[in-house]
Amino acid sequence: MSKVNGVVSAGSGGKTLRVKDLSDGEYAGTWSGYEASAVVDGMLCAFMTVEGVRGIGEGCVVTIKDGRATVRAVPAVNLDTVPHIW
Repeated sequence: MSKVNGVVSAGSGGKTLRVKDLSDGEYAGTWSGYEASAVVDGMLCAFMTVEGVRGIGEGCVVTIKDGRATVRAVPAVNLDTVPHIW
């Protein structure tokens, strides 16, 4: 599991948001190196993590609660149904 820096890039224009502006919840996504991506509030968001993973497109879950986000690797995530940034 890794903490997420407080800034998120969202949408095709790379709009910058703060994690505290996103809805609480758990979101399936992918994690490559130090960047995880998941669809949150209808936007494809990129989260920069403090710790990285080895691999490209590893399944993960992004958890947002009270303005803080964490990412954990979850190999069972069905990558065929998860949008990718890469």
